[in-house]
Amino acid sequence: MPFESLPSDPDLPQLEIAWDPQKMLELFRTALIPQSPRAVKIEACRLSRFRYRKSQRSIILYELDISSSHTKDITTLWVTGTTYKSKRAKRRYQQLSKIALKNPLLISGLTFVPVAYISVLKMLVQIFPMDRYLLSTPALLFDPPSEIHQLLCHAMGQEQNIDGVKWQIEPVRYRVGEGATLRYRAQLNSSYNGEDLNREFFVKIYREHAIDAFDSWHALYQHCEASKYRFRLARPIACLPKYQTVIIERAKGKPVDDILRSGQNISETMTIIAKALAEFHQSTLPCPPSNSREAALKRARKAGKMISWSCPHLADSVIEIINALTDRLVELGGCPRIA
Repeated sequence: MPFESLPSDPDLPQLEIAWDPQKMLELFRTALIPQSPRAVKIEACRLSRFRYRKSQRSIILYELDISSSHTKDITTLWVTGTTYKSKRAKRRYQQLSKIALKNPLLISGLTFVPVAYISVLKMLVQIFPMDRYLLSTPALLFDPPSEIHQLLCHAMGQEQNIDGVKWQIEPVRYRVGEGATLRYRAQLNSSYNGEDLNREFFVKIYREHAIDAFDSWHALYQHCEASKYRFRLARPIACLPKYQTVIIERAKGKPVDDILRSGQNISETMTIIAKALAEFHQSTLPCPPSNSREAALKRARKAGKMISWSCPHLADSVIEIINALTDRLVELGGCPRIA
């Protein structure tokens, strides 16, 4: 969605700049302080996603393309900009700066100082994995704890070859203040047969309730394995409450993103996905009791309100969808289903 289409907010006038990626590119070039003596340059800025509460606050996730004179490579950084109507952003900046200074992984692992403040916008800036609600993320990204290493080696049947397993770790998804997903790709040189084996796992970091998420996932997985549904779930490996983390194995098959990018068999693929998704919604799979019909409709209405605000031309379609959900969403076994 072009930033020009976003309505203005008189209580947060700085958003007119914050939503403009070209203007933010120049501000980031000035505000972000490199931690390395090697020359780096911010080449581009894109808006990835945002959360907004009218007249109160805005949380914007930016993607910055960074070039290095040392490697000539382009890397992408997730950077969060948070603005408030009040002076809260500067207070948060002061608090988080102290936290960041105490974490050596943030100092050594990041290209820029992990926290910044852009005074002209009254904006708190955090560079991923710095997130005041997901404080375990730096360790999981830069220095995997030994218990995770051992769990994953066990899942691969490599308990006797722990020292031979190395990890390539990359972030694949991030929701500011809510959660993050890291891909752990095993680079294993087996001392038994000399073959290189590659396995992938996903480490899902939650703000809270990781145990509940794991229990629900595990119950769904067991139910799917014992059924004849046309869909399957990825195998859950473990939950580590200490890190608010759930570990799952990569699902079998080809990622949908790869199929879409290839441009081949898109219609056939989407038909299969649609049928599987419909079957999932109409199944008798166990669901957490908190996911009531009213809770689901409340979330849908909230999302619809935001879409209608940011894309007024879609307002009528949003109303039709919400009305259809209201009519067809029923309560089955403590979980909302499409009738």
